[in-house]
Amino acid sequence: MKRIPHEQMAFRLQRMIWSKETWLRDHGTKRPRHEVEDQEANLAALKQASADYERAANRKKDEAA
Repeated sequence: MKRIPHEQMAFRLQRMIWSKETWLRDHGTKRPRHEVEDQEANLAALKQASADYERAANRKKDEAA
């Protein structure tokens, strides 16, 4: 399996974050609270992972400079 570069991972995670935020905004008030809490936890994990990959991508850029 080919590894995805850090900057592409951060970009893809940002797209997932946008999607999750949109779902929560559009459907969060219509779904059971436990589903919303689960999606909020998933969103927090995506945001953490995205930040980690962005830092790794920036570190790679700094090392290359």
